[in-house]
Amino acid sequence: MIRTMLACLAFSVLILTTGTAHAWDKERKGFVLGFGSGVGFSSLKQSALGLSATEKNFSIPTDLAIGYAPNNRTLIYYAAETSWFKEVNGIGNNVLFFSQLAGVGVRHYVKESAPSFFVNGSIGLGIFDNFESGTDASYGPGFGGGFGFEFRRYWAIQAGVNYISTSQTFSGVDLDSKALSLRVVLSVTGY
Repeated sequence: MIRTMLACLAFSVLILTTGTAHAWDKERKGFVLGFGSGVGFSSLKQSALGLSATEKNFSIPTDLAIGYAPNNRTLIYYAAETSWFKEVNGIGNNVLFFSQLAGVGVRHYVKESAPSFFVNGSIGLGIFDNFESGTDASYGPGFGGGFGFEFRRYWAIQAGVNYISTSQTFSGVDLDSKALSLRVVLSVTGY
């Protein structure tokens, strides 16, 4: 266990020291590393045995982007767009859930340098899970899109929407989950 933790720590130090040196060269073209967080609103609809329930609640969205920009206006990256929210489960307990879109993202800027508006989109695997039931995550397709404004080099505010649809068999019962997340995120993207 300690060897694994030391290996992870060494890898993290390597990525943070070498990756950031190349990521912050003031040109969007090349290696891209970004993260962000903000506020959101999530709607979760779950269906099983012909019954369905919809819950709506505030959420905390987090974003991670790692990829490459072939030029100064287009970024192509691995996108991990997650919305964290609490919902009441089937037995009445407040449970922390997350819905995540993990896949390929593309962002296109209007101008080659900040300040600039941009549009983005992502498609990939939708993941839905909670931390308290001990069940496996459910998977299905997901997609998202949005727009934003890079108001200063590296810093942007963006608004978007994500949708995932997952299925899971739990104790012989098919459970379908559909999560729609509206998100406003402040992000920093190193390039």
